[in-house]
Amino acid sequence: MGFMDKFKDAAQQAQHAAKSAGDSVASMGGMGGAADAAAKANKIAQSGIKHPAVLRGMRETGNKDPLSGGVEYELDVEVKPTGGEPYSATFTQQLLGPSGDDYKQKIGGEIVVNVDPDDPQSMLLWG
Repeated sequence: MGFMDKFKDAAQQAQHAAKSAGDSVASMGGMGGAADAAAKANKIAQSGIKHPAVLRGMRETGNKDPLSGGVEYELDVEVKPTGGEPYSATFTQQLLGPSGDDYKQKIGGEIVVNVDPDDPQSMLLWG
């Protein structure tokens, strides 16, 4: 996969994470919450801080987007902020096609997460 393909895949993952967050909240309380969740995911994609993390585990939640085929996963990570103390976090994100299998192979290894600058427990996989 070339550089531009990886860049395009990362952008698609962020878009699907935003949609997934919106869908999850919509099922709990309506359109206002969906818009808030989508805005938060977009904020993380745009202004999040990239940190290395160790992928400790991941499991499918059972949620799947019928249009894109994206599968939602719950991911356990240990974030290693530059100049800060490592911390554990769990978050959900939709992954497309073989991306889920690619990340499963990285369990125990280092990945990159994009962390909300205002909420260190909110993040997206990146790259």
